[in-house]
Amino acid sequence: MNNLKYILSIAGHDPSGGAGITSDIKTFDAHGLYGLSVCTAITVQNENDFKECSWVPVPSVLAQIEVLFEKYTIDIVKIGLVESWPAMLRIVNTLHAIHPKVKIVLDPILKASSGFDFHNGEEQNVLDEIWSKCYIVTPNYDEIKCLYPQMTIEETLEHMANYTNIYLKGGHRADKKGYDELYYSQFVMVNLPPF
Repeated sequence: MNNLKYILSIAGHDPSGGAGITSDIKTFDAHGLYGLSVCTAITVQNENDFKECSWVPVPSVLAQIEVLFEKYTIDIVKIGLVESWPAMLRIVNTLHAIHPKVKIVLDPILKASSGFDFHNGEEQNVLDEIWSKCYIVTPNYDEIKCLYPQMTIEETLEHMANYTNIYLKGGHRADKKGYDELYYSQFVMVNLPPF
C-alpha cells in the first residue's frame, strides 16, 4: 500500500451504489487510486426511490477525517453530500488546518435525483468562504441556478470565479444536453499534482 496514491471521498452512503462514497471509491479504483472514505449521511434509497436521510454528526465526520490524515498522505479530497453549508465550512476549514495545501473538489449536492431537498437555501452567507477554500466546484446545471437564486447563471459563474474554478456539468441543461463547461478562476492555480 505504500506505493499507492490516496484520495479521500467525504460524502453520503447510497446503498444502491449509484452515488456517494460507494460510487466515488469505484471511480477512484478505476483510475488506479486508493480510495478512502468519510461518511456524512446514511440514505435509505435505491436508484428509483429516496426514502430518508440520517445525518452523521459533524464531530464524527471531523473525527473520521482526522484519523485518516494521521495515517495517510492525502493531497486530494472530493466532498459530496454534507448536512449544511455551515457544516461544509467546518469540514473545509478542518481539512486546511490539517493540510494547508490540500486540493478540495466540491460537488454541491442540493437535491437527490428523486427531488429530496438536502439544503434549505437559508445559509448562503457562508458560500463565498467555502468556495475560497476549494480548488474546484462541480455543480450541475440545476444546482448552479439554486446557489444564488437572485443572480442569473452567468452572474453566478462570474461571482464564483472570484473564489474558485468551476466545472459546470451539463446533464440537466435544456439547451445543450450533456454540454459541460470549465471556468477558470484567475485566483486559483489550476495545475493538479501528477498521479
